[in-house]
Amino acid sequence: MDESTAQPLLDFAGYVTARTEDFTGREWVFQALNDWLTQPAGPRFFILAGEPGSGKTAIAARLSQFSAGTVLPPDRLPALGPKFLSAIHFCRAQDRRLTDPRVFAESVSLQLARRHRDYALVLIARNRAPEIHFNVEQHAEQVGAGGQVIAFDIKRLDIGGQSPDDIFGRAVREPLEALFRQGFNGQVMILVDSLDEGLIYEGKVGIVPLLAQTATLPPDVRFILTTRPVREVLDRFPPSDVTGCSLSTGAGLAESLTDVKRHVLQALGTQPQLAAKLAEGLSPDDLARAVRAKSEGNFLYVRTLLKNLETEPGAISGETLAAFPAGLDETYRQFLARLVANDMGAWNERYAAVFGPLLVAKEALTEAHVAAFVGKPRGQVRPVLNELRQFLDFDHSLPASQRTYTIYHRSFSDFLLDDDRADQFWCDAQEQHQQIIDVYRGQSWETVRWEQCDEYGLRHLVSHIQTRLALAQTSQDEAQQAAALYAVILNPAFRQAQRLKLSARSAGDIDPARFRSSAQATLARTLLSGASNLVVSNAIYHSWTKTDEQGTQFASVTAIMLSRLSDVTALDLWTTLQIALDRGDWAKALGCVSAYREANHRPKHTDAIFMSGEAGDFNEALRLAAHYANSREAPAGWAQVLFFYLAWQAAEAGEGEMARRLAAAASHLPLGSPQRFGLALLARIARTVAPLSDETDGARAWLVDLGFSDETAGQLLANLEPARPLDPESLADFQKRVTGLEELLDQVMAEENTAIPKMIASAYRNFIAEQGFEGILAQVAAESFGQAAIDRALGRVLAEPEPAYRELGLAGLGVACAAAPD
Repeated sequence: MDESTAQPLLDFAGYVTARTEDFTGREWVFQALNDWLTQPAGPRFFILAGEPGSGKTAIAARLSQFSAGTVLPPDRLPALGPKFLSAIHFCRAQDRRLTDPRVFAESVSLQLARRHRDYALVLIARNRAPEIHFNVEQHAEQVGAGGQVIAFDIKRLDIGGQSPDDIFGRAVREPLEALFRQGFNGQVMILVDSLDEGLIYEGKVGIVPLLAQTATLPPDVRFILTTRPVREVLDRFPPSDVTGCSLSTGAGLAESLTDVKRHVLQALGTQPQLAAKLAEGLSPDDLARAVRAKSEGNFLYVRTLLKNLETEPGAISGETLAAFPAGLDETYRQFLARLVANDMGAWNERYAAVFGPLLVAKEALTEAHVAAFVGKPRGQVRPVLNELRQFLDFDHSLPASQRTYTIYHRSFSDFLLDDDRADQFWCDAQEQHQQIIDVYRGQSWETVRWEQCDEYGLRHLVSHIQTRLALAQTSQDEAQQAAALYAVILNPAFRQAQRLKLSARSAGDIDPARFRSSAQATLARTLLSGASNLVVSNAIYHSWTKTDEQGTQFASVTAIMLSRLSDVTALDLWTTLQIALDRGDWAKALGCVSAYREANHRPKHTDAIFMSGEAGDFNEALRLAAHYANSREAPAGWAQVLFFYLAWQAAEAGEGEMARRLAAAASHLPLGSPQRFGLALLARIARTVAPLSDETDGARAWLVDLGFSDETAGQLLANLEPARPLDPESLADFQKRVTGLEELLDQVMAEENTAIPKMIASAYRNFIAEQGFEGILAQVAAESFGQAAIDRALGRVLAEPEPAYRELGLAGLGVACAAAPD
């Protein structure tokens, strides 16, 4: 994968710094963690639970600072020293990327590789498949007196084309298991914050299920997890393997209240302008005790309240203390009431309009995005954003036009989107999602120019429509939203724009202009089809023949297929497929399968093989193709055909020795149904290489040198001769035969939805099996109409739902291509 698109290591440094501003106390939490870490046989999971705003993320961020060495831990807590954490991850509902289990797994794996050199070696050794891409830097490090070791720094990692389960297994779980089997005796500690926010992931397997499936890991692999006290998270982990503490209940709440009081006193000591507002006779301790009593141990409440007190006119008096809001919701209501000065018209027209898209956004929004979504000029939006800055997250150091904005805490979004809690300040989630959807739809979905769509729309529009569908209140509304969803994700132009602007996949389109001959282009398409689309054909076949109650089988098959795409399109297709299945929209479900087939028609590792061959880098092509020589991934015989195809490319490029190496490698691979295809390629290679030789019968001699007997080499060349131009009489006869063949294929295609069982014993399939199909096309391969017929036949054979006959058809097409004189 190109370095510019491979998954980089996530950088949480700025987030950690922002979340630890004015950090106070929490020694009791750190002591509990230290005690757990020093118990070798202790539970695997330490779960820190707390209500929204209780300080979970601040504690997680402080722990990461201890590990980074930027802040010293409290005294007598040796287990929390530098490098005690091996990897960290912060889930954020406002950033779809940070809740993606694939991103999580690859990021954690990279961090483990940087933290533990032995892990990096295991990771690389266990993941040599060509679809897995590393960017590894090696450098010498000094050890001892004049000694050196080679250090690895894995800059980037991409394990595309896999499900979250597979990626986590290959990138994290399996390397860790192998590492400890080799005798590693250290401790691996992984910190994951805000697991509850990871629940918003739309796919089937998110971060929480991945972490819950770590029972096979060695005991010294342990996790520090933070979450709201929600059953969807807590019930995933076996109680016998969990310890931890609560910030919002029991003894933990009492400790949090003490920390609140300390925080207020610290704020008064470091913010003279706040301390100066205390009325005569009101001590700092009075204010601290009053805040403590109303806070319920919630640090977000405390920080918000102190900011309000600092900006309010007048002194902080006893009356002020008595009027303190009770709890976080009341704090939010008081802030908003002061903001609008009881003018609800201003709230609806000015403030709610700008808050709206920020509340439901899938990532941070630019000022331009906010303006577009609310239908106002940027000049009107910017002053409102400035007024709301207390509740927004953004980088103050950037120019205003370059800033991106998110709601600073999820609890504020939850408050405003809850009609009971927010009361007159309620923002309807349906309206906010619809507003964003309407901006991208314009007049109609049919007239959208998707190539002009911005990245936010390509990345998140489908998710917005899906959320809007889930919020629908009537069957008519549901139907309209479902129609919009299908209109977007099943539009090839939309997926094409996603692929061009967002996809991390390599550009492997089989474009005839990139090949030396049209036959090579068709062969490439044939090879790719034979190696990758059998699962898709099976899924379509089963979808045609199964009844509704067997739909779950179809769903499981298509889920496997769709999970092999790692980009945004994959997630959009997967979640839309689930919706279509739930709604019984079988035609749309099949549309998702078809879209997958289009998107995944060229698997990443096969792209790399063909692209290396096209570029003349046959050593790299040979290295990548070796994956198939040692794998059961490709159907029997197709690995051999792939090597012969690369040998043909090398021969046509004038690389005679490389052609011999590749052909020799192919000769040792297992045979299968496409064996005749491979032999046709071999004969073609021999004839291509022959002009490079001084021998009279160069092709025959080349085959003998490869290991064939002289008699076998002669028979091979005699049986698989290149096609020659036909005389007029034969030309007319074969044109009729080709027309009849195409009519037969068309008839088969017309019956595919209703007569598949009948097709199994049809004359068409017997025709393919007896090589009549191949014979006709091979004999007309020198004619332009014949080559066009081969291309048309490929499309029909790809639709064959029975794998065995499909392979025979593809092999026959390959023989015909190898006979083409160009």
